[in-house]
Amino acid sequence: MDTDAASVLAKGKLLDETLKLFKNHKVVITPKIKEELGKPIEHGYGYPSRIFDKINTETPNKKERKQYREWFNEQTVDKGELEAIAMAKSRDAIFFTMDQKASRYAEKQMFKHKPSTT
Repeated sequence: MDTDAASVLAKGKLLDETLKLFKNHKVVITPKIKEELGKPIEHGYGYPSRIFDKINTETPNKKERKQYREWFNEQTVDKGELEAIAMAKSRDAIFFTMDQKASRYAEKQMFKHKPSTT
């Protein structure tokens, strides 16, 4: 889940309901998304705490960190989204976003040609 999606759901008090819909899936945020979500706390907003209470932060593995660094030079989305897309691609997982630009970038990266295994 990216920063904007988590923020909107937490502010609108829809986070619990959304997590119920995805109860059969593992929903996580990345360290960079956690960092982005921490900024509003510095300004007195409490909604990020609701996110941190409900969603675990998962660190990218070596392969995912490498992919993130490769994409960073062509970066057209925020660092948190980029990190989440790298993890989603590596894990064949869903990238949950409400940002059209991030969604298009994720689709482009997720569906790049993969060599056939046959």
